[in-house]
Amino acid sequence: MDRIDLLILQNPGASRFPPDTVRAAFEAVCGANGRCRYVELPERERTAFTANEVRDAVQAGCRRVVAVGGDGTIGMVAGALIRHAPPTGAVSLGIVPAGTANIFAKELGIPIELNEAVRTATEDADTVAIDAILAGDRFVLTQVGIGPDAIMIRHTSREDQARRGRLAYITTFLQRAFRHRSRSFAITADGSVIRARALGSTVVCANPSTR
Repeated sequence: MDRIDLLILQNPGASRFPPDTVRAAFEAVCGANGRCRYVELPERERTAFTANEVRDAVQAGCRRVVAVGGDGTIGMVAGALIRHAPPTGAVSLGIVPAGTANIFAKELGIPIELNEAVRTATEDADTVAIDAILAGDRFVLTQVGIGPDAIMIRHTSREDQARRGRLAYITTFLQRAFRHRSRSFAITADGSVIRARALGSTVVCANPSTR
């Protein structure tokens, strides 16, 4: 791969903007810059594909990777950066919030409007250091949930998100949450054990570095 300065990874299934509209917004900013690489993520094997794109771009001198999508897409791209970018922080992550909830972008104050978000993601703006939560083999930037909260996200289809937005999540939650009984949990944090009983079996671990 020839040297590139900017890698843009778009999830075409994100619900807020059509892919062609997003690409046009980036072309308006990047112009004829041949060192900008724009890639739409495939439907299958997306995590491995993203990791390969990020690894190759970093090896080609890329200094910023932009994720276009929702919280899941952003976490996936960030995970690839953690694994393949130098630990010095020389490669930064830009974000264009294009999903349904966009919790991470809102916590950081990133613009929601497309053109403004694209400018923010591509310009030499200030960056902030963000910790990541390692859950199994995945890195998460916002929060990890156990119980109805996680089930709500898992079982809300892309089609329903695109059609009804955040209402789709609420409907799924109401349909499934009351099937779960409360349970006891033991949580070990910084060497201390916290014992609690969770209503509806819900436990949420949030990342304080985004707040």
